[in-house]
Amino acid sequence: MDTKDKAIIWVLYLIVAMIIHLNLYAVITGAIIIGIAIKIIDANFANIIYWLQERFDINSRQ
Repeated sequence: MDTKDKAIIWVLYLIVAMIIHLNLYAVITGAIIIGIAIKIIDANFANIIYWLQERFDINSRQ
């Protein structure tokens, strides 16, 4: 995951927060949850890609 992907996730989160009119506490709590989720996904990104390739058999189709 590069910085552009993370920025897209943050912008999408802020758009959703504005659309559903979250209060300040909900925005802060959601930002913490999104931040933790991004850290976990970023740390395991290669494993996630390998799992998806095995699960959906992406590379072995001919």
